[in-house]
Amino acid sequence: MTGIKGLTPAEYFVLVDSDGCAALPEILASWMDNGDRSPSIEEAVPDLARAIVSLARDGLVDVRRFELWPAGWDQGVRVTVEELKEASCQTSSWLPGARGRLLVIGITEIGGAWL
Repeated sequence: MTGIKGLTPAEYFVLVDSDGCAALPEILASWMDNGDRSPSIEEAVPDLARAIVSLARDGLVDVRRFELWPAGWDQGVRVTVEELKEASCQTSSWLPGARGRLLVIGITEIGGAWL
């Protein structure tokens, strides 16, 4: 059960865990350290990638690429859903040290309404 009708457990986790704005490595670290669920990175990335792409496609999150983080939201370059599909499937996008290509999600007004 997700707690929100219509969202997968991973989508719900991303929305709640991001607390409004979070980098992909932060989301992965929380997912892997969440209770009794201890997936490998190879197991976690596909689930989280599908969740973030779905949330972006539905307008619940906005994704931006940053040179440095933290930074002002407007300093990031908006990532399209197509770009996100490709980038989020790469394990390197989820690991610390993704300088110049760090993806950060921000919850939109629509996404905030789900919370």
